[in-house]
Amino acid sequence: MLEHGLKMRTKSVETWLDAGTIDDVLSTNRYYLDHGHASSHDTLAHNNSVIVSPSFIHPTARIENSIIGPYAAIGANCTIQSSIIRDSIIDDGSMVSNAIMEHSLIGCDVKIHDRPGILNLGDQTELSL
Repeated sequence: MLEHGLKMRTKSVETWLDAGTIDDVLSTNRYYLDHGHASSHDTLAHNNSVIVSPSFIHPTARIENSIIGPYAAIGANCTIQSSIIRDSIIDDGSMVSNAIMEHSLIGCDVKIHDRPGILNLGDQTELSL
């Protein structure tokens, strides 16, 4: 590409964030939430729930009877019911009910029912008791 005239330049970065492991992804999520990427409390109105800052909840997510955060990121079109989720990322379209999760990474379109603990689940997984 350089031989064909591509111009390259360097640029200094203030923070280098890694995403090579689950711990790194969750650490990066905590950094972003601490640095201005959390949801505003003014926009959060979820049925009978407590949102602990910093957390991010997509506007299309539905949260009911749950405690979310700190350091939780809930994606688009997720449904969280009767659960406690902290230090975790729940990707788009996932459904969580009657669960207690921390330090977890959940893919898209995952269904979790009645499960406590630390979970690492890929897309379209279903897990229940």
